Amino acid sequence: MKLFNLIFLLIFNLLCFNNLTNATVVADLEIDGYSIGQKLTDKLSEKYIKNNIQPYFEDERQYYVVYSDKNLETFKDLEIYLKTNDTNYTIKSLNAGLYPDNLDDCLKKQNQIVSDISKELNIQFNKSSGKHSYYKNTINRSYDAVIDGGYISVECLYFDKKDKKLYPNLADNLAIHVMSNEIVKWFESGYK
Repeated sequence: MKLFNLIFLLIFNLLCFNNLTNATVVADLEIDGYSIGQKLTDKLSEKYIKNNIQPYFEDERQYYVVYSDKNLETFKDLEIYLKTNDTNYTIKSLNAGLYPDNLDDCLKKQNQIVSDISKELNIQFNKSSGKHSYYKNTINRSYDAVIDGGYISVECLYFDKKDKKLYPNLADNLAIHVMSNEIVKWFESGYK
């Protein structure tokens, strides 16, 4: 549930890029062995998937989220977006999380990740910083890039004390998001 606290939302440093080399489209990107377009059942059992669906929505939506911290080497956890009623369990989006000790460490790690990805993929990120769309007292620091077939975001999110008081389960984090255009459109539609 930690990563859901990030509304929008790849990869670590060059040591973790072993499967990223020469990626040109979003489906070529890999996070800890997971990639968009892959069958999640290639990595996790159907039982595990069903037992780790996150209760983010009270009603059924077009997509749902599965949480996993199983068999990861680089990241602490993943949120994996799947299409409702897709019996193939095809991955549509990945959110990977790390939890640096403080904001300065988070920003340093974020800058290194963005630099490494930019060099490796020859892409330009746009930097933004501003009030979070949901947690009104919190500043969202992110780098975003559009690539063929999707979107990459690297966010450093350290929550304001006022927001933590309102929402005690918030976890300060560094998150990497790899999304297919399909998920980006779903987000834009209001998660319907």
